Amino acid sequence: MRGDLETPALDHDIRAEDANAEAFETGEKTQDLLFSELMSSLCYWASICLLAAAGAYLIRWQFTHPGPYVAPADDPFGIRTPSWLVLSVAPVGVILSLGHAACQALRGRRQWRMVLTSASLILLLACGRLLDAWPW
Repeated sequence: MRGDLETPALDHDIRAEDANAEAFETGEKTQDLLFSELMSSLCYWASICLLAAAGAYLIRWQFTHPGPYVAPADDPFGIRTPSWLVLSVAPVGVILSLGHAACQALRGRRQWRMVLTSASLILLLACGRLLDAWPW
């Protein structure tokens, strides 16, 4: 009688294991895609393009809307840094670091350090624009 009450293993148990295995394989494929060489290259070039667009906009804004700059402080030694030199450091840095990152990428080497350098210089330009627009 005990044999009549026992039921064979259900098919849904096997299907659940198969579904977990398929989900694991799908997750593995997704992970392989996210960390592939193609995705890394795509992210690198997309960040360079976005930074180039943002940098170009901020550089154009800086040169077409010159703001009122504070007169240089009197230096007891008579040394003054011209404002045109100080104002051109960040735009030149953005252009050179993005150019270097693009040239290295064309040679097959990605240098995220240069991308981060240009991003920090663009952030510096944006903060300068924000401070100029702030109502003091």
